[in-house]
Amino acid sequence: MPEMIAQSVSDFERNPTAAAQALRETLAMDRDAFAESALPLLKAGVGGPGGRYLTTLLVQSDLLIGKLCDTSALTLAEAISMAKHVAQIEPLLDVRLADKLLKPGDAPGSRLDGPAAERAMEVLDAISDGTRVVPILSHMVRHPNERLRSKAVLLIGRRVRSAKWSMQYVAEADVRVQANAVEALWGLEDGELLEPLRGLIKSTNNRVAGNAAIALYRMHDTAVIEEIRALATHEAASFRATGAWVMGNTADPRFLPALASLLIDPSPQVRTTAFRAILRTKRAKSDSMRAGGIDMRLLNASSQPDGQCCLSTVITNEKGKPREGIQPVCFIVWEDDRASDSFVVREQSGQEVRVIGFGIASGSGIPDTALEKAASAIVECAKIKRSFDYWGVTKLTAAAQAMPWDAAVLDKPQAPDANVIRFTMKTSQVVADSAQNRASRTEHGILEAFSSLLASMKAISGQRHIILLAGTGFPADFDVEPLIAAASKVKTAIHIAGLAPAQSANALKEICRLSGGNYFHAGSEEELGAAFDTACRAILHRYEVLFRPRGTAGEIPAVRLELCTPEGHAEIDIKPVGAAHGVYYPS
Repeated sequence: MPEMIAQSVSDFERNPTAAAQALRETLAMDRDAFAESALPLLKAGVGGPGGRYLTTLLVQSDLLIGKLCDTSALTLAEAISMAKHVAQIEPLLDVRLADKLLKPGDAPGSRLDGPAAERAMEVLDAISDGTRVVPILSHMVRHPNERLRSKAVLLIGRRVRSAKWSMQYVAEADVRVQANAVEALWGLEDGELLEPLRGLIKSTNNRVAGNAAIALYRMHDTAVIEEIRALATHEAASFRATGAWVMGNTADPRFLPALASLLIDPSPQVRTTAFRAILRTKRAKSDSMRAGGIDMRLLNASSQPDGQCCLSTVITNEKGKPREGIQPVCFIVWEDDRASDSFVVREQSGQEVRVIGFGIASGSGIPDTALEKAASAIVECAKIKRSFDYWGVTKLTAAAQAMPWDAAVLDKPQAPDANVIRFTMKTSQVVADSAQNRASRTEHGILEAFSSLLASMKAISGQRHIILLAGTGFPADFDVEPLIAAASKVKTAIHIAGLAPAQSANALKEICRLSGGNYFHAGSEEELGAAFDTACRAILHRYEVLFRPRGTAGEIPAVRLELCTPEGHAEIDIKPVGAAHGVYYPS
């Protein structure tokens, strides 16, 4: 019979009428033998018109579902593979399969029950992505068989995606039902679930605890990282194995050192689970590194009054646009060979209007070539300008008149035809303004640029920022207080991209720190474009990673910040040396 069926399937394309009749006649000879003989062809995923007809014939004859659910005929993987193939031909296969499960009042043996019903539930879970089977299976959550009831809770919970629905089964006496009810919560974003799930992590059942840990991790709760480590160091081997399984499920590189230590665990189950988790995590990290598409730059590292450290970063995609929505668990702060368990990530963006002024000026040791690089950087930055923000640019050339800097310049009315900068919401006008030349009246062009920009942006409502290009810096005795006072008066943050040597840049860094801005060091003229580019993007969007260092409070430790996402991977080594005022700017 197998040869007859195979021949008919092969002949179908050439002579469909005769081949179809031959298959029907063979079926009529012996239904069970026909189904058994057709099974190898279905396993192989036979296609073409003959394969489609054979599959349809088996479905319509009510022979296929029995084979899919026969645990002695097919492994689970084979049954799922076959069912997915059949579903392409018979779209209602999941409905047919769900309808075969034993219902209350049915005579024993009339429908699927026991191991066959379990197999049916497993296949349904793999092939049915809709909710149409939910009403058909609703009776299964009350099935007296706890194994079937737990599978029904998981299958239905994954499809209704309701925290309220799943949580009603968390209190069930059977731990299988509890564990599957918690697993059905994976991927749900519901803040009200945080506290119940944190309680379930303390469950005396390892499956319930492990599933709760994964649910919290997928809700991007960084506090769960410490709990996952605790599972992997539990006194019971079953919990340690669950901890290793959870780590592998997250594929989070921060857990690799902990998993490595589990490779010498006394329990074979723990060792095997840890080994598989390491392979999965390394594979995921390799995929992330190959994906590319992420650029991460450090703005600064600072110590906070509460003893934490803050790493402020700019993250962009391959087109230079800000990468928004990166989840906190994707960030890893490494101190030596251990990742921080206690950290918080804040995404700083928002839709408020930003008023941004760019100031480029000579007269402070900046070569003309560097000025042009900075102007080009502004043109590039304008490509990511948001339509509702206001941008203005002043470009000051050689000093027409040297005069000492003092606070009076800040409040002196500006001549409209010379120094008042027209702010615009149009990207094309921003680019055009960047090419205008204006005369500097001060010894340090950066100060004149600051003064004219500040005077222009006072009347515009929004979050105000000024980005200045600084050269060799100010004299050691330069008084920064007038700048800070003027900026504070109109709530303006000052950001500086500087070419100054480290020592002479201290005054520039102080201006940025006290005004709430950032300092961007350019080690050479060639780096000015990148410094200006980073300064602009940092205003539009940035991430702050706060963590509690293991060393002395108030000190900024040497760390490595790693970002690992499916879209890309990035790392930064941060080595603060003598960070003044608790702030470190990379150089």
